[in-house]
Amino acid sequence: MRNIYKTSLTALALTTLLMGCSEKAQENKNVTIAIDSTTTTLDPQNATVGNDMSIARSAYESLFAFNSDMKVIPQLATDYKINDNADVYTINLHPNIKFTDGSPFNATAVKANFDRELTHQLKRSNVVSNVKSVEVVSDLVVAIHLKSPSTTFINSLAHVSQVMESPKLLTHDDTYIRSHPVGTGRFIFKSWENGSKIVFTKNPNYWGEDKAEVDSITFKPVPENGARVSMLKSGQAQVIYPLPVETMDTIKKDEKLSTIAVPSIMIRYFAMNTHVKPFSDVRVRQALNYAFDKTSYIKVVYNGHAKPMQSVLPTKIEGFKAQAPYSYNVDKAKALLKKAGYANGFKTTIWSKDDTRSMNGAQFLQQQLSMLNIKADISPMDSSSHYARARGLKNKPEQNVIIQAAWSASSATADWSIRPLLYSDPAQATANFSLYNNPSIDTQLITGLKTVDKDKKTDIYNNIQKTLWQDAPWIFGATDTSYLAKSKNLSGVSLLPDNTLVIGAVKYTK
Repeated sequence: MRNIYKTSLTALALTTLLMGCSEKAQENKNVTIAIDSTTTTLDPQNATVGNDMSIARSAYESLFAFNSDMKVIPQLATDYKINDNADVYTINLHPNIKFTDGSPFNATAVKANFDRELTHQLKRSNVVSNVKSVEVVSDLVVAIHLKSPSTTFINSLAHVSQVMESPKLLTHDDTYIRSHPVGTGRFIFKSWENGSKIVFTKNPNYWGEDKAEVDSITFKPVPENGARVSMLKSGQAQVIYPLPVETMDTIKKDEKLSTIAVPSIMIRYFAMNTHVKPFSDVRVRQALNYAFDKTSYIKVVYNGHAKPMQSVLPTKIEGFKAQAPYSYNVDKAKALLKKAGYANGFKTTIWSKDDTRSMNGAQFLQQQLSMLNIKADISPMDSSSHYARARGLKNKPEQNVIIQAAWSASSATADWSIRPLLYSDPAQATANFSLYNNPSIDTQLITGLKTVDKDKKTDIYNNIQKTLWQDAPWIFGATDTSYLAKSKNLSGVSLLPDNTLVIGAVKYTK
């Protein structure tokens, strides 16, 4: 009995100590979020990587935003109206809002943001490329005049990149703006140790009612899946994103942790450089699609937590139309390669990100191609460098490469699901990694953007999807379910179907 009693006292002391540590952590009210990639910029209007925009939005807000169902809701705006021609959007703004540097948020600030983004041709200016001019109607009313009619332009304003930045900040050059975000959000930028961490502190003067209740948020890049999970389980991180699906059971067994699952509109694919042989031949591109076992790919890379792409559009985007699948058929693939003059295969290189899941996907593709006598080397890079290299392909288009890619149609429209990826003009298609060029598709995309009639619009995008599916500029992959894991007693961090990490009214609960 004496030993049992002594053991009980020891266990009680240990439990008290651990509870004390936990309570101390909550008293400090600091949150660490471990993500899978490094950060290149904190200027969403000039960013290309989703995580960069998500992190920066800790400090920034937009005129409009998306809710959990990707429906547009007001944020810094109160409401809007469209004229009969659908080419002027008049937007009313919330009163009495200030940026965290003391600058007033008003119609003049809104105009300054559009003018800078469009004049400088920032990387996300193509989201609002239909804007002709911005008119300051009054201090709290702004009118946006479009080049052509659009009934979906409001979705563009809710895009994760379209934040409102302080007019004082905009007097600096793009290099300064990149690393000194100043917005109206719940958090204020504090510091950025490149490759190590980014820190935000609570905005004590946040204008909204739903305020954050933690002192700081720190983002840490942790590309290795196992390391992120270990940080969460040990308490070094309170949120990890993405959650590796192979660790799902381990997380669910831990009573201190919880998961958030969101069926995404993120498509995963491999872009083939259609500008050069062998990928300039549509038969080669189709052959690689027939040789790609999507069922096994989803099982190996996503542990079954994904669905095969059925079109270039994600299934949740309005206008989606399923196409006849490229069923797994190695014999058919070989026959197509033979007709194209590549019966003995060829050599190529797969450009991949270096995180665990991406490498698994690249290695799976490498193995699939080997069955066609195609020797594919893998060239991995960190996420930011990978996409910088992919965007730079247009400057060295002779390279025989397959580029691992992903895209989230963050304005939830058919146009934004396709035009940035497959339009021929680099100014409008910043992510056309396949260097695809089809004048007919270009014409249809522009027509679709201008078309107000819903039935006509549907027909246009049906034709676009059919043509692109047959042209196969990509090896069509999957649309996955996104997962985030966090401490159960933390709220205010969530995910949208476009894979945007939302930092809201973050707080600990007892």
